[in-house]
Amino acid sequence: MLKQRFQAVQLPDFLLLFTASLLVFMEVIPVILSLFLLVILIKLLLQKSKFDFSNWKLSLLAALPFALAVLGLLNTYNLNDGLADLSRLLPYFIFPFIFLNFSLEKIKSLKNWILFAVILGTLFKLDFYILQALVRFISTGNPRHFFYVNLVQETNSLSFFVLISLVFVLLNFREKSMSKLKIIGFSFIAVNFIFGLILMQSRLIILASLLITGIFLLLNLKNRARWYFAISIALTLFLLFFPALNGRFKTLAPTQQKSELPDSTSSKSELSESTSSKIDTISCMSSSDLRMNALKSSLAIVQKNPIFGVGTGDWKDELVKKYIELKYFCNANEQTAPHNQYLRTTLKHGFLGLLVLITGVFLLFYNAWLTKNHEKLSYSIALIICLVGYDFMDSGASAPFVAFLSTFFYFDQ
Repeated sequence: MLKQRFQAVQLPDFLLLFTASLLVFMEVIPVILSLFLLVILIKLLLQKSKFDFSNWKLSLLAALPFALAVLGLLNTYNLNDGLADLSRLLPYFIFPFIFLNFSLEKIKSLKNWILFAVILGTLFKLDFYILQALVRFISTGNPRHFFYVNLVQETNSLSFFVLISLVFVLLNFREKSMSKLKIIGFSFIAVNFIFGLILMQSRLIILASLLITGIFLLLNLKNRARWYFAISIALTLFLLFFPALNGRFKTLAPTQQKSELPDSTSSKSELSESTSSKIDTISCMSSSDLRMNALKSSLAIVQKNPIFGVGTGDWKDELVKKYIELKYFCNANEQTAPHNQYLRTTLKHGFLGLLVLITGVFLLFYNAWLTKNHEKLSYSIALIICLVGYDFMDSGASAPFVAFLSTFFYFDQ
């Protein structure tokens, strides 16, 4: 039986699983996608088969972020940044094209394998960083190597990947026929993810983890899975009792320093130079303050450009100008993004873009709710919550991951 399944897996299927496992490694994504597209095109040419456009509506839904980026170029002056934004969203065009070449039956047959590949890749990257921190700790004796700022650079993105993987693992405990060996294995992976999530200190995602796990605890009160969800919540809360692991939940007092500030009337060409070279030391503040300033500045820009936004290439320039105008010089120096996907989309594309984004995410959630698909439901809930605190969908480190899973779940129906 296993041999027959193995023989039924073709080269594109292997590549799909390979891609799923490497989604967290941003450096290799362009190479993997290029190889995948080449294999798909060769397969189509050799078989002389036509594209199956029966799922074109699902492809259109999955490709909406890329379509918005294309339209955003018509409303921008900074074409270089606009094209860079478009390139980051290429996965939303490539993955729908790739999944068009897989039948619904094939996607369903690969479903568990794909999710396992995603979890395996996430687990490998997380443990690789923890192992690096352990090696540095042995050589220096400094426990700060395990803290989020020293542990991993793309903290928020990897925390999101870990959250999704953790929920997928926990949902596997709903199976009634799990062997003891499988229970032990999944328990080890779940504890690994929980510990990694706490170490990376992403506050919103930790809270999202507790919320989602709590929801599934309520949904599974009548079966044994309730114990695993309850233990997961208890372990997370227990780890957060340690001061070293709950530091980011406390507001840090800003330290004031002298600064040389650029003139708020600076032109766009002078803006980048003034913010990068003239501001040497500025008022440092907590991430919460930075995000609040970004929220106020973004809303002020949206009020003047409510329908179509300021364009994909100009949103960051306009934000920095507004930071300087409002005297948020720390934000100007760091060129702080909105850290909110709904707000970032509205900033770039206005309320028209926001409507498109909300529609796409809601349809994913609505289908998951109707079909009682817990995996899809957990992903859509996590996405809806985390997009409030992070702009995951068009960030280079996380766009391929979100594009892949969103497209996969659109086609898995």
